[in-house]
Amino acid sequence: MGVKVTDYNSPNIPTWCPGCGNFAIHASLKKALSEMDISPSELFMSFDIGCNGNGADMINTYAFKGLHGRSIPLAVGAHLANRRMTTIADIGDGGCFHEGLDHLVHAVRSNYNITIL
Repeated sequence: MGVKVTDYNSPNIPTWCPGCGNFAIHASLKKALSEMDISPSELFMSFDIGCNGNGADMINTYAFKGLHGRSIPLAVGAHLANRRMTTIADIGDGGCFHEGLDHLVHAVRSNYNITIL
């Protein structure tokens, strides 16, 4: 395997609170991506607002922080623009339950090849 976990490290310092679950989520995500041998240049990640959205600054890849609950449509657009890239939508609890559920239903019905965290 050519991709290492450290390839995904960002020089930015996390602003999450000590003990926040986002640390474990991002560590696990980086480990999984490296084990799957997906390089940072082959990945697009979309985020929404809030603490979850700060993850866009914590991972060295193509990343975009969008509006509240809109990380799924951003991922869909990126997937449609370049179907060869691995596409992940990282959506927080507030964004998912307040705005994102409609987008989730649409993404499932349309069977886009994206991953939603």
